[in-house]
Amino acid sequence: MLNRLKNKLVMAFTANTINANKKEEPLKAPLSNSSLNLTKEEIEVVLLTIKDTTFKGEHVEKVYNLVLKLQQYYVSLNR
Repeated sequence: MLNRLKNKLVMAFTANTINANKKEEPLKAPLSNSSLNLTKEEIEVVLLTIKDTTFKGEHVEKVYNLVLKLQQYYVSLNR
């Protein structure tokens, strides 16, 4: 399921090409279960909703980073 979502959400650009002057913050470690309590099903719903939504260019980078964090959290629940 996660790989199918990942393949559909892959973007053909990197965040650095959006705004070369902006310094990127490194991705932080996945959230621990104690700081965010979402079930696997809830994360799937959010990711599927994001997949089926159209975003304006100004929001694409933020949505992309959010999807990465959600995917990391989803994977951590499967461990």
